[in-house]
Amino acid sequence: MSQRRSFAFIFAVLVWPAIAAGQPRTVGAAAPPAPPAASSPSACRVIVAGFRGLVEDPNDRHSGVVAIRKRLLSLGHPDLCARVFSPYRQGTAIKWILSRLRSEGEEAPSPAAGEIAHGPKIILFGYSLGGWAMMAVARRLGKEHVPVELGVEVDGMWSASKTAPPNMREAANFYQRKSFLMVGRNHIRAQDPELTQIVENERLDGLGHFTIDLAPQVSDFIVAKAESFYAPE
Repeated sequence: MSQRRSFAFIFAVLVWPAIAAGQPRTVGAAAPPAPPAASSPSACRVIVAGFRGLVEDPNDRHSGVVAIRKRLLSLGHPDLCARVFSPYRQGTAIKWILSRLRSEGEEAPSPAAGEIAHGPKIILFGYSLGGWAMMAVARRLGKEHVPVELGVEVDGMWSASKTAPPNMREAANFYQRKSFLMVGRNHIRAQDPELTQIVENERLDGLGHFTIDLAPQVSDFIVAKAESFYAPE
């Protein structure tokens, strides 16, 4: 954990000012994305994409984003597809999500016919800089007329992460005020309140920026939403 704090401190002092000024590619190449959780695009009933913090490895056992993915996959739903992405792998994330909106060999679903709305349910969540990536991916999915059932931001950074787009049906925000240099935003808002419901803007006391992604409140919230799609109607 101490190594993670050291990397984040260096990031806060040297890298973050350049990113805030609109220069996101000031560090080395991001680690390669984790392998897909599902073997077949047609297997997905629920799609969950998590976006880790900048200095986290995709398989870091100390990463709350990775832990949430593992917990989701342990629920025993073979058609629940979950994957973790670097915040700079937004294009890869979008391709992965869109490929799972249809079965192999089928044409892409038609927004005009309402097929996407009745397709797999999508959950996005992001920690730290991953909160910015999560919102950016949601907006790009909106341009493809793809709804997002839930977006969760965990101590999100950068001003671009504060507004949930209209294609996001529910949005939640968890933040802390213990860490001095790394402080996430204390609220998010809906671009269109009639289309998006902000269900949480919750401060988690006793946790810092480097531990909030491991908070059980965050994991329980995301898992409960995923499980709700399997509840009998």
